[in-house]
Amino acid sequence: MRLLPSREQSNALRQHFHVEDDDICSHVVGESVPWPRLPIEDFAPLRQTELPELLEAGFGNIIQQMDSLSKEMEALQQRLAEVEEALGAQPRCRQAVLYDLGTRKYELRQPLAVQLEEYDEEAVARIPELDVFASADTDSDALGLIKREVVGLYEELAATPVERLGERPLAWLRLLERVIQVAEPA
Repeated sequence: MRLLPSREQSNALRQHFHVEDDDICSHVVGESVPWPRLPIEDFAPLRQTELPELLEAGFGNIIQQMDSLSKEMEALQQRLAEVEEALGAQPRCRQAVLYDLGTRKYELRQPLAVQLEEYDEEAVARIPELDVFASADTDSDALGLIKREVVGLYEELAATPVERLGERPLAWLRLLERVIQVAEPA
């Protein structure tokens, strides 16, 4: 049950909240017209000087609700800060594509997909199919390094006799042989 103010109480509230509108009830109970946007500090004089009068007039419940909402807002602000901090620790992930290996010795027959993870002070490039990664200060540096890692892995696997390669290194070699070719001399 809501208590509505009398005409005298409406006038007092209208003066206190600096509201020109005739329907002060809509400002107090939040119907039809939004509550005036005042900083919480503006309610301090209301709590200290007019609280007894308002309690007698039946507005104690509104003040208690305001106090409760203020506490809830503080709790939500704290929780929001915790969530923002947790999100800040998570990497920003995106896909990138390599169209070359940064060397004239090899060419890519087809683009090679790379996962980029950007942290606050580090970028990590990964090619999960090859178990290859590289990290650097920037994403472009990480991409440059992963190109070198791919070339190094390809050369190492190609130089190793196939019978000495395990199951996974052999799968990597086959994948790399499908996407890398020796460049034609210019």
